[in-house]
Amino acid sequence: MYFEILILIVVIGLSVIFYEIFKLLYYMRPNKIAHYYYKYRRKKFNNDKELKKHMNPKGGFYTIDKKLSETPELVASLLKYKKHEWIVLAFVKNDRVECIWANKGKDSKSVGLILSFDNIVRLAKDNNYTSILMFHNHPNPNPNMYNCTQPSDRDLETVNEWSNICKKSEVNLTVYICERGVSYKY
Repeated sequence: MYFEILILIVVIGLSVIFYEIFKLLYYMRPNKIAHYYYKYRRKKFNNDKELKKHMNPKGGFYTIDKKLSETPELVASLLKYKKHEWIVLAFVKNDRVECIWANKGKDSKSVGLILSFDNIVRLAKDNNYTSILMFHNHPNPNPNMYNCTQPSDRDLETVNEWSNICKKSEVNLTVYICERGVSYKY
């Protein structure tokens, strides 16, 4: 009787340990891959004031030539102090971002892509872009009271939908939230 209880305790203990190990490995693997592929700078970036001034709220493509590592800070600086939500897509080829698309949301609480995402992916494939970086800001009226660095449920739904489209086309998708000039990958 005692022997059976002892075996049961050992089996349960091992199950819990293996569960925790697999859970850690599940979360570490994507982060490790992203860490090795994307090496981002984590310092403040002086934005391109002309580009920020000429960003069309109704949407537009803008030619830039930046290293992949500089892009999150550049876009976060472009979205800093925006009172409405904006979405920015950056197109990556050979560790360089050659162009971005940006459009404004209808209000301060949501933003949608004016172009269809299928057309965006087709554009990426036609121009041999390997990755699309998607950024959007969460305007924060009071940073001391609100934390806007986490994705909303709608953000997660959209990313799941878009990642399925990208997988079929063999285009990578990386998604960020920008708040107060800082980008957060999720």
